[in-house]
Amino acid sequence: AVLQEILEHFANGQFKPLPRRVFPLTQATEAFRFMQQAKHVGKIVMVSPSRSGQADAELLRTDGSYLITGGFGGLGLKVAQWLVDRGARHLVLVGRQPPNEAARTCIQALEEKGVEIVAASADVADQEQLKGVLARLDSRYPLFGVIHAAAVLDDGGLSSQTWERYERVLGPKILGAWNLHVLTQDSPLDFFVLFSSIASLLGSKGQSNYAAGNAFLDA
Repeated sequence: AVLQEILEHFANGQFKPLPRRVFPLTQATEAFRFMQQAKHVGKIVMVSPSRSGQADAELLRTDGSYLITGGFGGLGLKVAQWLVDRGARHLVLVGRQPPNEAARTCIQALEEKGVEIVAASADVADQEQLKGVLARLDSRYPLFGVIHAAAVLDDGGLSSQTWERYERVLGPKILGAWNLHVLTQDSPLDFFVLFSSIASLLGSKGQSNYAAGNAFLDA
């Protein structure tokens, strides 16, 4: 409620943002020198010259496909929307279980925007299942990007953990990433993204298996 009240003050002009001087990252040296000489009032902000909608759109292509593992979960669907907003028109969403009602609703909304979506049920830890998904890709739209967002949790104190519980968590993270690497290393990818987590450094209690899986992705 307090945040909403503050936002309203900004909207009606009662509050003003702090003054700022913006430098592109290519002028980082000049920005730090400007600060060192105390020439600034307010904040110094450095921005990437590619952080514009046009630059993002140019990263994605309409003549290729983009694959998302964990594609039926909240994070995977959010990424799918992000890709579509930046020009992607052919998506391959992969999940261990078929999409639930909420996921189907999101997929339908994307398809209504003219996006072609392949919804594939497969365990990314199983290389043969993943190979089957890739075999279904339309040859007219080669794979240009991979985003690995699959994850499974099985929390518990270290004394209560078993190797079976570790395998359940490490499989999607480690084997999934490795299988994607092996099966797409000859594809003309523009990017290969692995979703890790700060859990590898500052994990919650009981997440030794999850922390290990993310540390592998970091490495």
